[in-house]
Amino acid sequence: MTDHSGIYNALLQQKTSQNAPLTLVKPRASCVLQIPVNEAWETLRDWTKMAWLPSLDDREFIVTLVAGGEGSVGAIRMVAIGEQRMYERLVALDDDQQSLKWQLISHPDSVNPFLASLVNYSCTARVHPITVGNETLIDWQGELLTEMQHAQGMKSTFERWYITAFQSLQKYVISQKTSQQAQQQRQMGSTPMGTLCGSPTGSGMFGSGGQSAQLGGQQLYTNSNGSDGKMRSLTSQEAFNVLQGNLQQEQQQNASAGSLHHSG
Repeated sequence: MTDHSGIYNALLQQKTSQNAPLTLVKPRASCVLQIPVNEAWETLRDWTKMAWLPSLDDREFIVTLVAGGEGSVGAIRMVAIGEQRMYERLVALDDDQQSLKWQLISHPDSVNPFLASLVNYSCTARVHPITVGNETLIDWQGELLTEMQHAQGMKSTFERWYITAFQSLQKYVISQKTSQQAQQQRQMGSTPMGTLCGSPTGSGMFGSGGQSAQLGGQQLYTNSNGSDGKMRSLTSQEAFNVLQGNLQQEQQQNASAGSLHHSG
């Protein structure tokens, strides 16, 4: 990847020496995310990591905590966009209002990623619940100073970045939820039915003969009928016979208990 940091710095120094007038720019973007607001906020408030945003404009995006505590006001993070680095401070975080604000700070290792000045940048991010459909309205508002001739370009760039962040946030939350659900299904799918019925030995639903089953009844196993001593899969007919045999055994036991009670 080509390193343009020298060009950026040279242009910025030239602009500074010429005392080019700066103008206020207010980029803003908002959209509806198809995820619940609490899940959106839980991910968004993790300001010192942002694992959910891997890249911007095809450049790797990495966030590293350099001072303060995670999720605490006053924390400072290093934001690397490709080869360029910037440093930002978290100035507000409100769990009740589900909003946070950060601002760009001076740092000797900072390198402006733009071909224009970036002065006094700050951004406020908010999420709001949409009760119909259980969705989320996300809104980011930024402020910065830059040269008049670059104002529109800077505004468009930041708004494009905001929208990219929204898309990545939704994709990340959905991906995490899907992964968790798949893991739960795998765990439940490997749980013996006897264990779910309160008997870790497999004697709950299938008697005491050692048979067990995967959740959902799709595949039954036995540890007593295999010639090699290993658990083997039962056919559907064998599975039916096991269930029917246990049911008959239970009915006989109930009948015997009733007969003894009657004779007593």
